Amino acid sequence: MASNGTSRKISTATKRKLPRPFAFYWGGGNIVEEVSIKTGDEGDSAEPTIQLLEYKDGTEQLRFCVYHKTRFTRMPLLLSKEEIKALSKEVRGQSRIRKMLEILVK
Repeated sequence: MASNGTSRKISTATKRKLPRPFAFYWGGGNIVEEVSIKTGDEGDSAEPTIQLLEYKDGTEQLRFCVYHKTRFTRMPLLLSKEEIKALSKEVRGQSRIRKMLEILVK
């Protein structure tokens, strides 16, 4: 929901190239799977995103993040029930992300 209590428009998100690199001070690797949706209007949109990070040593982690327009942001991922449902539909096509999320809800 938007801050005024109304629902935000949900649509198809930007498809970013995969794999693509990431780097933290403790290690790096590639983003190998990603699901996202676009919320809001074109001028003020956000893209709630779940990424599967695969480190160079083979370790995998999920990152829950947000893109604003086309830029990665360092803000928490906040989701309405409608946005969770839309993101859930996107997750169905990504087997590795889906398997990790199944562990979360067991």
